Amino acid sequence: MENWQNIVNSISIEINLASDEKNEEILQTVVDKINQLFLDEQLELQAKVYLYYDLGNAFSALDSLRNHKDKIWIYNNIEHINAIKAYRNCIKLHEYCFNNELLKTILVQSYTNLGNMFSESGRIIYAINSWQKALGISPNFGMAQGNLGVGVVEYAKSLYDNNHAFLLSKKAYDNLNKSIESRDVYAEAKSQFISYKELLESCFSAESLNAEVEFQNYFEGISQQEKQYMEWSLKNSLFLNPLNDIYYDTFVAHDIIHLPTITTSKYEPPKYHGLFNEIKQQYVSARYMYYLYLQNKDGYEKDLSDKGNLLIDTLDYPLYGYKYELIRTSYKNLYSILDKIAFFINDYFKLTHDERTISFNTIWYEQKQKNKAGIKTKIENLTNNPLRGLYYLSKDFYSYDLEYLAVTDSDSLELAKLRNCLEHRYVKIIQYKINPIEKERYDSLAYQITIDEFEKKTEKLMSYVREAIIYLSLAIHVNEEKNSSKNGKTIPIIMESI
Repeated sequence: MENWQNIVNSISIEINLASDEKNEEILQTVVDKINQLFLDEQLELQAKVYLYYDLGNAFSALDSLRNHKDKIWIYNNIEHINAIKAYRNCIKLHEYCFNNELLKTILVQSYTNLGNMFSESGRIIYAINSWQKALGISPNFGMAQGNLGVGVVEYAKSLYDNNHAFLLSKKAYDNLNKSIESRDVYAEAKSQFISYKELLESCFSAESLNAEVEFQNYFEGISQQEKQYMEWSLKNSLFLNPLNDIYYDTFVAHDIIHLPTITTSKYEPPKYHGLFNEIKQQYVSARYMYYLYLQNKDGYEKDLSDKGNLLIDTLDYPLYGYKYELIRTSYKNLYSILDKIAFFINDYFKLTHDERTISFNTIWYEQKQKNKAGIKTKIENLTNNPLRGLYYLSKDFYSYDLEYLAVTDSDSLELAKLRNCLEHRYVKIIQYKINPIEKERYDSLAYQITIDEFEKKTEKLMSYVREAIIYLSLAIHVNEEKNSSKNGKTIPIIMESI
C-alpha cells in the first residue's frame, strides 16, 4: 500500500475528532474503512499494527458512547469485545516488528487501553497485568500509572480483608501521585486520578499512605528448596493472594484467600467452604507439579517409574518420562478447576442448570441452541463486577458448544483443544517443531505439540485459573455484602483452619 503512513495518520485524527464530538456515525465509518484496508493483501505489517490500534480506539469510543449509561451492565457489548480483540491483535503483531520507537509507543498505549477495557469488564487482575506490561516498557508513562492506580483502588474496594485493602491502597496512591505529576496525562484523566487520590486520603491519612513499611522476611529458616519454589511462585504472581498482583515480597507468599463469611439457612453445613478447599488444593498441587517439571526438565537421568519401560522411537523427536507426565497432569487438573467453579456458581447463585451439563463456558446462558444464546437474566441483574470478570474470563476459552459467540483470545481454541486431546485422545510432546507439511507424515493420530509450546500454554492456563479462583471469592463477597441487610438475625459458626 502506498503512503500508508498518511492514511494511518488521517484515520487517527478522524477518530480523535469523532471521539471529542461524540459522533457515532463517523466512528462507525472509520471502523468500516479500517476493515476494508485489512482486505488489501499488500498491506505492510507495520501498517496493520497501527490500524489495529486505531480500530481498538474506535471501538472503545463507540463502547463509551453506546453502552456507558443504562447498558453498562449488559454482558455482550460487541463494541467492548471488538476493542479488546483489536488491541490484542495489535500487541500480537508487534512481536514480529523490528525495534521502532513509534511502534513501541503504540505497544505501550495498546497495553494501557487493553487494561482499561478489562478493568471495565471486571477482569481487574488481567487489567493490572496489562498496565504493568506497559510500565515495563515505558516506566514513566503517566496514563498507565494513573489507570493502574485507579484499578488497584477498585481491586482494594472489592476485598474483604481490610489490611490487604490498605496495602493495595498504598501502592495505588504512589501510582496516582506519579501520574498526576506526569506531563503526558490529559486533563480529563488527570482530574479522575486526582479524585481517586482524594478518595484514598479520605479513607486513610496521607501520612500512612506515604509511610515506608518494613515487612518481615518470611523466608528465614526455610530450606533452600522451599525458598526457590516460593520465589518462583512470587515472581510469576501465582499465589492465591490478591497482594501478589502488586507485591513480590516474602510476606505475600501464602495462598491466603478463601471465601468470606457466608450466611446460610438453618442447619446447612459449610458446603461452599468445602468445595473451595478442593478448588484451592487442586490449584496449588497443579502449580507444584509444574514447578517440579521445570526443576527436572533438563535432567537426563530416568525416574524410577521410567526404568525398564520399553518405548519405541517414532522418529519425530518424542518426549516421554515421568517429568512430562507432571506437566500433562498439571494442565489437566488446572483446566478441570474451571468446571468446578461453574459447579460452585450454579449452586450458590441458584442458576438451576442440570449438573451433568455444567461447564465454565455454558454456565452463564439460558440455553445453548446453535446460533442462539442469552445470558441468564439472573446473572445480569446481580450487578456483581467480579462475577462479570469470571464471565469475560470464560470468553477466553473456546467452546465447541458455543462457537457462535465472540471469542476474545485467539489462542483459546488451542487451550481447549489441548485439554480435550489430553483427556480423550492422544497428545505427543515433541522436542522440535515439525514442518506443517510433514506433520501428517509422522503421526496423523497425534495432537503434536513442542515442549516449549506446552510450557507456554500451561503457564497461561495457570494464570487464568488463579484469576478465576480469586474472582470467585470476590464475587461471593460482593453478593454476601448485598444480602447482609436481608438476613435478619444470624448465629456465627467458628471454623478452624486445617
